Amino acid sequence: MRPTTLASLALTTVAILGGTWLGWHHDAWHRSFRDTQWYVRQAYVDAGRAPAEAAALAIRYRCHADPTCRKDAATVFTRPPRYAAIFASRPAYPALLTVGLRLAGDRGIDLVTFAIALLATAAAALVAGLVGGRWAAPFGAIAFAASPAGYWASRALSDGLARVLVLTALAGALLLIGGRRPQLGLAVTVVSIALLVPVRDSDAVALGGALAVAGLLGSRDRRLLVAGATSAALAFAAVRTFGWPGLVESLQDSYTVHFTQPDVVDPWARLVHGEWQLFRTLIVRPTLMAELAVITAASVWAIRRRPRIAWPALLVGLTGPASLVAHPVAPEVSRMLTSLVAPGIVALALLVELLVSSVWTAQHSS
Repeated sequence: MRPTTLASLALTTVAILGGTWLGWHHDAWHRSFRDTQWYVRQAYVDAGRAPAEAAALAIRYRCHADPTCRKDAATVFTRPPRYAAIFASRPAYPALLTVGLRLAGDRGIDLVTFAIALLATAAAALVAGLVGGRWAAPFGAIAFAASPAGYWASRALSDGLARVLVLTALAGALLLIGGRRPQLGLAVTVVSIALLVPVRDSDAVALGGALAVAGLLGSRDRRLLVAGATSAALAFAAVRTFGWPGLVESLQDSYTVHFTQPDVVDPWARLVHGEWQLFRTLIVRPTLMAELAVITAASVWAIRRRPRIAWPALLVGLTGPASLVAHPVAPEVSRMLTSLVAPGIVALALLVELLVSSVWTAQHSS
């Protein structure tokens, strides 16, 4: 192995470990949220604890650094069965937590969450490396860890696992359309979307649809079109087969304060009104607007430079804004837009590739 390859691998490893460590310790005492309670409770139940004991352990985990949250935490498990059904449709993350509990006891929850954050950062490095070469990989890892996506991937939520699978599906799509290892790329894409179904089924449907559109309009690759469309259809069929909650139920969850109030008669009209209210809220947030402007400019530049690989990344990134449109809740904006890290990583990798190429050309022409 050449010294430059060893150096790039070493730098990538350091970036993944260091970047994940920084993401993990940023706001380290606030890794738990209301959703965390459901996942942790289910993990303890699957590990053999009684439901009441599992609920108490989940509350203790969430509130271990903030005792003031116990009053709110005590109400979470008293919500209607329709609310619990939403989390019952996401069995994959609690199953991994259960493995952690069996292997390492109570510390297993943190160990599994950290491992997932590490995998997500590594997946970002993989995408960057496939786009811009080995020197781009560490920059992809650092960019991911420093972004809101890195923050949410290091929380005790299903978001990190979803981000791993979304980025590996994108990596598979890049292998497929790049022609380097198309069969491997096809398998990685399809398997990643399939594994995403029990993590966040709506994300799986959206991801498959995004890659199908990329194959049709952007990359013009029939294999990607078929793989994305088939995966999206199968994911949707799985949701229907298992009777998991759909978009309408998600809207009712938002508008009825987790089903503690009567259902809204016309959730679609309420959704349109919510979009307008969300827009008015976001337009006055200069930091967010600046971030979106940078992502937009970077995506346009990437599409002009390498459209076949930039289009899939952009369309995968747009699944986040699409989710926000379907769930217009202002406090969730940062979390819902984490998919935009995908086009950002691809654009950054292309920039690194351009700079490395320029340096190499300058050295060999002098």
